[in-house]
Amino acid sequence: MITINDGCGHVFTTPVEVIDDEYRNGEHFRIAVTRAADAAFASPMLALEADDLARLLMDIRTFIARRNAMH
Repeated sequence: MITINDGCGHVFTTPVEVIDDEYRNGEHFRIAVTRAADAAFASPMLALEADDLARLLMDIRTFIARRNAMH
C-alpha cells in the first residue's frame, strides 16, 4: 500500500489472505486500503501487490501526470 500525504510518500504494508474468488474480485486491495485508513493513512492511496513493481511505476506516473495537468 502506498499513500501520498501532503506531498510526501509513505509506505504501509500489510499481509492479506483471501480465497481465490476474493482475489479475483480485488478484495485483497479493499482489505489493504481499509487497514491503511484505520492506521490513519489518507487518500489518495495506491494499493498494489508487493511484487508488482511495474504497476507501481505506472501508477506513480499516472498520479504525477494528473497532478501536473492540474497546474
